[in-house]
Amino acid sequence: MLSLKQIEAFYWTGMLGTVQRAANRLHITQSAATKRLQEVERLSSTPLFEGDCGRKAALTPKGIELLAACQSLLEEVSDLQAMEKNKPSPPHSLRIGLTELIVLTWFTNFMKTMRDLHPELTIAPQVHPSLVLHNQLSANKLDLCFMPGSNLSPLLANIEIGRARFEWMGPSGYFRDDQEITSKDLAQWPILEQSSNAIITTPSAPTFRRSGFNPDRFSGGDNVMTLGGLVEAGAGLACLPVDLFTLQLQQGRLQLLKVTPPVQRVQYCAVFHKQPRLALHQEIVRVAQQCCNFS
Repeated sequence: MLSLKQIEAFYWTGMLGTVQRAANRLHITQSAATKRLQEVERLSSTPLFEGDCGRKAALTPKGIELLAACQSLLEEVSDLQAMEKNKPSPPHSLRIGLTELIVLTWFTNFMKTMRDLHPELTIAPQVHPSLVLHNQLSANKLDLCFMPGSNLSPLLANIEIGRARFEWMGPSGYFRDDQEITSKDLAQWPILEQSSNAIITTPSAPTFRRSGFNPDRFSGGDNVMTLGGLVEAGAGLACLPVDLFTLQLQQGRLQLLKVTPPVQRVQYCAVFHKQPRLALHQEIVRVAQQCCNFS
């Protein structure tokens, strides 16, 4: 019969992708985690991992089936532990990753709401470009991320919390207000983008991929407000979050361009590992959906 420790070692290896990450999660040595996995495979009488699970732990079809069964079992164990009486809950700490746009818009309201609901919960925010957040979440260095949605790992939950409006902007006075601008017109200007790790590069790229034009592209740094300042100075054009630059647009320091076809709104999601007992994560998603307002 499998022990709870063996089940946990197999579950977290399958979820996190390597034995080392599972060992870190369980606060045991890699050799101890490997020994538990070997015992699980011996008792299952069938291969659970493709090849050697020492580096990349890719599951076989039977391994995927067992992973789902382990998740259900661990949820039951969690429920039993929660039924213990007169046992104070330990303080919680949650590492949340987020992008700069979220910090500059609705994250203050999110933090206030979470403090009201869970004063015992310590939230440690970390701000990075999207690709960095994804890598840190995969490496178990973050518990949850608020970031643009994409085709991520099937082992990650990816729940929409809201959408941000991005539009092309330029320095004031260079285009007529009623002028319809094509990809060819945009390509006559330097295009300012963030690094390839960041969100602003994502909505701007399809504009030229569809048309076949290849403009000069320059990195304006990862700070979105700095990028807007470069556009205002006439250094180039950029696809920017509209609500974040409302004041500059109203004051005539930036100009909103009528680009055809228009930019699609960017989906933002709560992203986290699918793991047993997600009640807290589900509440965090609900609060984020209520607070998510990019204006």
